[in-house]
Amino acid sequence: MDWLCEDMWWKMMVSNDYQSQYEGFLWKWIEIAKNHVISYSGSVWNGQRCNR
Repeated sequence: MDWLCEDMWWKMMVSNDYQSQYEGFLWKWIEIAKNHVISYSGSVWNGQRCNR
């Protein structure tokens, strides 16, 4: 394996690792946002139901 191939392979490995970390981070935020929206809409729904 010459140094060019090794360099490419290394970049690929690093980017893959970075991407998986980023996706994990993204999914965590989506989860948090989803829970927030659900609890918010739930409280709004409860408020509307109580007002009637």
